Amino acid sequence: MGKLYLYFFKVSSDVTGSDPNTSSAAAAATGQKSDSAAHLLASIRDLVATKLHCDAQLRREAAENERLVREWTTAAKVVDRICFVTHCVVLIAGSAIFLTLLF
Repeated sequence: MGKLYLYFFKVSSDVTGSDPNTSSAAAAATGQKSDSAAHLLASIRDLVATKLHCDAQLRREAAENERLVREWTTAAKVVDRICFVTHCVVLIAGSAIFLTLLF
């Protein structure tokens, strides 16, 4: 947001003629003001288009990341269940073998 404001301030100061290197007579010319205004509007349009493009790209990346998180979460749940079942089988079998050898 700060870059956008600084760029807008720079372009708007060029339109108003507040630059000390610009002569006041040249800044007062109607043709130059309309050209500067057109340039300013074109710059604003380009900035808005860039912002919309970046927002769309961020939304696509966020959706892709969310999809990957869901897939990995599912994979983690499957691995967790497999480990749980394996642990239970080993624990029960080990206990049965231990009790068989004890008595």
